[in-house]
Amino acid sequence: MKKVKNIICLSKNSFDSLMESKGWIDAPSNGVSCISICDTENYNKHWFKHWHENIFNLDIDDTGPFWFSRKHEADCYDKSLALYNDNQVKLSNAYFNYVYVSGENNKYCSLLHILDYEEAFALVKWIDYRIKHDDTIYIHCAAGVSRSQGVVRYILDTYGDEYDIKINPNNPCLTPNVHVVLMLKRACRHMYYYGDKVAWDPSEKIEWDKEAIDEYTKDIKLNIID
Repeated sequence: MKKVKNIICLSKNSFDSLMESKGWIDAPSNGVSCISICDTENYNKHWFKHWHENIFNLDIDDTGPFWFSRKHEADCYDKSLALYNDNQVKLSNAYFNYVYVSGENNKYCSLLHILDYEEAFALVKWIDYRIKHDDTIYIHCAAGVSRSQGVVRYILDTYGDEYDIKINPNNPCLTPNVHVVLMLKRACRHMYYYGDKVAWDPSEKIEWDKEAIDEYTKDIKLNIID
């Protein structure tokens, strides 16, 4: 019989209320992990403010990259991954730091950040470790229907054969953020291919450099529009 794993996806308000009712202020209890997803304007709104090995706080916006004209979207993902593998992390992340917003002037929006490879690799490693050690993982984003459900979809597809995964019956995985699903699956496939799937160290503090993109990246056409 496969071991049951509970992957509970909630809105932020429901998540915060649940954590408060359980008295989990600094960290959840043993056997429980939490993935908190806030947008970049509310990066300081995570319920758990301090690092803990069974907490993963992520600041991404609920959108995805859009590439048009004669360039193929998958090619841009591959180019970004190649840069990441060449240790050019900032240059790699530049592809995903700004998002094209359609409109009268066809401008880039510099206020949005979507899941990049640095974050995807870290989250995939973290999930692989936690799902083998914990019975329950709580996940939230603002509404609990897009970014967080992207993580749920990834877990269902990746670990559904190994575990009996129970999801929130009141919040089925109907509209996952496609970019989140794609990035996590690409990261998992890449690490599995190179034998690095369980390389996350639970004592390692997960942090990213959130500084502005270096001057040498400023001329990159992030959405590859001719």
